[in-house]
Amino acid sequence: MKITHNDAVVLEGIVCNLYNGARQGSMGGIIEASHFERNPFHAALICISKLYSGMFDDKIDQFVCTWETVFNYPDENQEYTIEQYIKELRELISILK
Repeated sequence: MKITHNDAVVLEGIVCNLYNGARQGSMGGIIEASHFERNPFHAALICISKLYSGMFDDKIDQFVCTWETVFNYPDENQEYTIEQYIKELRELISILK
């Protein structure tokens, strides 16, 4: 799956908003578009760890299993898009809040 820098900036914004406007480069440079461009799944892990309350394990598991597989095996999962990932991440965040 191809991720552009603009997509990574969107992921950075999602994470920064969740952390009450954390600045770019927070968490030792992990909350940064250039990091998410190389590791887009890290954005989800950061968000889930912030919001996890012991509930909605089924939703988290479904999201994590799907997207971890997509990012680890992109050639076999070409039907997935980064836009779909971002949409589903936003939906998961809404559920967990």
